[in-house]
Amino acid sequence: MFYFLFVICMSSFAMAGDVPVERDFLRLPDKRWIWLEKVGWHSTRVILGKGDKAYKNRIWSQVYETDGERHTWEYAFFIQMKPKQFITYDSERNPQIAISTYDMGNGVIRWAIVYRVKNNKLEVVQEIDGFNAAADDSLFK
Repeated sequence: MFYFLFVICMSSFAMAGDVPVERDFLRLPDKRWIWLEKVGWHSTRVILGKGDKAYKNRIWSQVYETDGERHTWEYAFFIQMKPKQFITYDSERNPQIAISTYDMGNGVIRWAIVYRVKNNKLEVVQEIDGFNAAADDSLFK
């Protein structure tokens, strides 16, 4: 009986195909890291740091909150910039990453925000609205 219920539940999740896999920590090649720390119901702190994963090791941080129009920071996670790549580089060799903001409510809203790491902070490069691919798909194919 339990096996039957398990199969039904897993089938429904597979059919949905759009349940995000949360990835809240990303290590950059130069030993810096980015951490998406949940700090409230609709807010997330994005932290750039170096060394061990701890708030005290931050280089830069900013709290992002749901704005009611575009971004819902109920959930935030890293997405692949290209297939199997969470990090790409701009023309000046600055690392670029993408974060998806996500609302699990009835009206699913997802935005992808592309950031670059420059001068020890994150700068927004591009925002992509209506991003609704599975969590393991890449942002740019």
